[in-house]
Amino acid sequence: MARINRKLEDLATRDFLTDLVNRRRFFEQLESAMADSRIHKTGLSVAMFDIDLFKRINDTFGHDSGDVVLKNTALRVRELLRSSDSAARFGGEEFIILLRETRIDAAMAIAEAVRAKIANVPFDRVGTVSASFGVAEWDHSEEARALINRADRALYVAKQTGRNRVVRAEPPETGGHAGGRVA
Repeated sequence: MARINRKLEDLATRDFLTDLVNRRRFFEQLESAMADSRIHKTGLSVAMFDIDLFKRINDTFGHDSGDVVLKNTALRVRELLRSSDSAARFGGEEFIILLRETRIDAAMAIAEAVRAKIANVPFDRVGTVSASFGVAEWDHSEEARALINRADRALYVAKQTGRNRVVRAEPPETGGHAGGRVA
């Protein structure tokens, strides 16, 4: 019975294609990491990214090839993360990485390493693929969704300014706003 329950838990919290945690489990992990970070006064960052021009991959090479790109992207991310970090498939071709005990400069370096690993090693059949990243550091007061929204806005800037790049999110605005400008 315990084995069956573990299997059901795994099915409910993992993305079947990439074997990364799913969005729901990621939010649970992020909330827990934020509580730990608040208590221990450590850094915490997230890096959101997606595969550039992914629709073109599916349209040109087929959905099976797109699935291979997603699976291999997940493998490349896992190779670069510490055991304390977590990566999730956030939706479609979008991923997010939780970087515990990580300040923004280190998070930017990790995101750049992941970006380079994706861009510098061609995928079977599809060839070279790139990804765009938005990275945000938690300020110890904003809500989880506000942190993710700042990373998402930075990701949007990365896409609008040429793709295949890592963009740092601005800190949240003062005065209790959940937003923040993106540079």
